[in-house]
Amino acid sequence: MTSAHAPTVVIADDEVHIVDVLAMLFEFYEVEVVKAYNGEQALQAVREHTPSLVIADIMMPKLSGAELCQRLKADPVTAGTTVVLMSALPPHAIPDVSADGYLPKPFELQRVETYAAAHFVHR
Repeated sequence: MTSAHAPTVVIADDEVHIVDVLAMLFEFYEVEVVKAYNGEQALQAVREHTPSLVIADIMMPKLSGAELCQRLKADPVTAGTTVVLMSALPPHAIPDVSADGYLPKPFELQRVETYAAAHFVHR
């Protein structure tokens, strides 16, 4: 979907298959999906597309998901963007970067669907 009025999510992970699976789920909700495969691409995508939700893996090349979250939350323009971090690390090993949510990997699609429904249904 490419409508200028469509809600948008940025999905960032260096594992292409994870990005593709998540993209299919959000596209079901008629959400515009912007794919990124490293943290720098994700940061640029957020600046270009102004998404309401970013889902990012913590361990990515060029800029980690934690660093991405810190930059987004520190910038007044993007501070209100919801950021959900994904990781195979246990929750206590995740750096405290003011993320709005956490998805453990491997993730359950039902949990991702909960985020999708919360952000994009009835908007």
